[in-house]
Amino acid sequence: MTPPPASAQSLFLRRLQRNSILTTDEQQAVLKLDGVVLQVGANEEIVAPEIMADHAILVSAGCLGRTDYTKNGLRQITALYIPGDMADLQTVISPLTQSGIAAISASTVICIPHRSLRSLGADLPNVGLAFWRDTTVDTAILAKWVANIGRKPALSRVAHLLCEMGLRMERVGLGDRQNYLLQITQEQLGDAMGLTSVHVNRMLQQLRANALITTHGHMILIPDGTVSPLLPSSRRASCRAASQRLRLTRTDFVTRPPAPHPVVLPLRRAARRDGSEGLHDRLGRRLFGILA
Repeated sequence: MTPPPASAQSLFLRRLQRNSILTTDEQQAVLKLDGVVLQVGANEEIVAPEIMADHAILVSAGCLGRTDYTKNGLRQITALYIPGDMADLQTVISPLTQSGIAAISASTVICIPHRSLRSLGADLPNVGLAFWRDTTVDTAILAKWVANIGRKPALSRVAHLLCEMGLRMERVGLGDRQNYLLQITQEQLGDAMGLTSVHVNRMLQQLRANALITTHGHMILIPDGTVSPLLPSSRRASCRAASQRLRLTRTDFVTRPPAPHPVVLPLRRAARRDGSEGLHDRLGRRLFGILA
């Protein structure tokens, strides 16, 4: 029997746990987050730019995009969000929206009130810090997108995005990095990569012609060894070496919290001995308690 699909909250928790260690009580508190469920159609705007938001958007199904428009109406997609992503978590502490959020495909979202997230961060400071760390993931992805659009050729931009989305889908259990469903049109891919839909079509044809990808509708199949042929031969060895280093360090990063500063550790231990809050707890409580 096929297991039931994971809830959006459990996928969000899985994402948080990649960079944060949460206790059982903290995990249960995240799973209890609730809000209004909305069904939205493709290209429907969910959050408008330059408004004061009072809730955050958790993706339950489908795909969302962060959008910005030029004065002459050209659209740029600056981020993609899949199930388990909280598309605008940063609005919890900075409610003024800087850009819009729209459905890339027919989607289901949960609108979680800011007050619930603030209260959770204030009551459980470690969860508040996990929220903070999660926003840095989106920032890192955005930085890579900027570098790709600014410096990489069109073929590498499209290939990178396909590999990125495969890895993200795998991490939330929605396929694997080499075989997944990507509900996005060629026009939308172009808006994300700074290309026309015609140019995207040519790049996809080139990837298929070189047996680097196979597509069946919206299903993406990426065979083994796809990335290396796209790189100059002089870079392949260095990429393999970098991958080995990443494998050696990734487990340590995910499963163990960062070591405290040598000055902070004695203070934290002393605080726990006398029953008061440690610096770690006070920091999280202060950040989220102000707005609770």
